[in-house]
Amino acid sequence: MKLAILGADATTLALTMAAIERADLTIACHCELDQTRDPQAAELLLRAVPSAQRLACWEDLLDSQLVDGILVARATDEERRSDQLRKFAQSGMPVLLAHPVVDSMLLYYEIDMIRRDTQAIVVPALVDRFHPAIGRLAEIVEAGDRSPVGKIEFVAIERQLADRSREIVRTQFARDVDLLRFLCGELNQIGAMGTSGEESAYGNLSVQITGPRGLFARWAVSPVEDSSSGSGKLVMTGSTGKATLVMPGDGHGWSLSTSGRPSAEKFSDWNAAATALSKFTQARGGDSTAPELLDAARAVELTETIGRSLARRRTIDLHFEDHSEENTFKGKMAVGGCLLLMLGLGVLLFAAIFEKAQIPGIWLWPWLLAGVFGVFLLLQLLSLAFKR
Repeated sequence: MKLAILGADATTLALTMAAIERADLTIACHCELDQTRDPQAAELLLRAVPSAQRLACWEDLLDSQLVDGILVARATDEERRSDQLRKFAQSGMPVLLAHPVVDSMLLYYEIDMIRRDTQAIVVPALVDRFHPAIGRLAEIVEAGDRSPVGKIEFVAIERQLADRSREIVRTQFARDVDLLRFLCGELNQIGAMGTSGEESAYGNLSVQITGPRGLFARWAVSPVEDSSSGSGKLVMTGSTGKATLVMPGDGHGWSLSTSGRPSAEKFSDWNAAATALSKFTQARGGDSTAPELLDAARAVELTETIGRSLARRRTIDLHFEDHSEENTFKGKMAVGGCLLLMLGLGVLLFAAIFEKAQIPGIWLWPWLLAGVFGVFLLLQLLSLAFKR
């Protein structure tokens, strides 16, 4: 399987290094490595794959004879990356996305709609949920009162970051909130707290989230203390005890401590990038166990809501819907119907005034209004005339 790299960041660098270790994968070419926020990652990528062809034009990646899949890095120019992803989905080119690849939830939903029509393979690199330790925590949640810590009531993640800028914090939250969704179910209420100021609010950000299942979750960022940047701790509080998962920043040596057990459970080293590549290749083979693009969309939507919650200083309710071209069409028709009704009322008012003024030709207004409504009603049949 021949892979291409579009852009460069830490995720694509890790994916590339994992691909080199596999005999069935080859990095055939790369493009736009000079358009990145992480020049160091780009330099390391070039060193790792010196024989890979450099493409001057990204449209060459649409050639299925050249590559079988693309590793897409986080965007520097979101408009450009959005256009690229639309073209890949429309052409059916398989892509493995760094997460979050862009900050707009609308693009994720748009790509998901295109993907459903073209059956394209679009896989986000959201694989921490497949870590054996997370699987163990999921078993504890499902066990309810029978678990070693009782029924889970509260889940918290604290992440230590050396760089607590807005972009870095939001990127980390977009990844961690997928773990919270995996453990707690869908989350649709979010409240964020931080110090005043757009940028400084993220330096000590605390986010409270809950959903229909009633599990309360919290995510917080803190400065690095005695461990590497990116280290995290996931704590699940149950009715009779706690389960604490320590997640080192280098991704190795995760350990789970549970109330009532004398020692922590150690987990062997686990390679997230290798798992992401495996899920990607399995998806190309028809396996549906890969993380869904809709999961990435939900995570980005929750991340976007942090800014609104901080600005309004209150909890925001989210109403997730199944986005599709059919539902979008119905929504537009509903809005159009409301506008036509308002237009009809306005026409009746002005027609009465113009009739009193005896303006010539005013008697035609009922036919014109009926014609407009007739055309609008015929538009409702468009969904039956086209498959898309």
